[in-house]
Amino acid sequence: MNLYAKGAILAFLALVLLLALAYGNTVRLMLFAAQVAYEKKLNIDHFFKVINCESGWDPRIQSGYQLPDGTYERSWGIAQFNLDTNQITLDEALDPEFSLRKMAEFWAEGKMSAWKCYQLWEARNWR
Repeated sequence: MNLYAKGAILAFLALVLLLALAYGNTVRLMLFAAQVAYEKKLNIDHFFKVINCESGWDPRIQSGYQLPDGTYERSWGIAQFNLDTNQITLDEALDPEFSLRKMAEFWAEGKMSAWKCYQLWEARNWR
């Protein structure tokens, strides 16, 4: 590896470190999401847009969708898995690495439309 390539890699790693210090866990989760999307050959841009829309990258968030009885939908975590329709526990839904892997598995199986935000982005032609 030449000196220029080593310098570019070091600069990139320094940038990632600065972002991680500034934004903490979110950057780590974004890198992990990119990795699992890449491994499953998914469109990373679409994967990121849906995660951002569903949870804003918050791994502990509960859905804000209110049901007619006044309770809130039981969708939790960074990937907003619904505990009533998926065989996933609350602990699994709140584990961001588990949720992102599971979401990527669903997408790889063609089940992207299970996410409302996927449907919204698809309707807008991803713009």
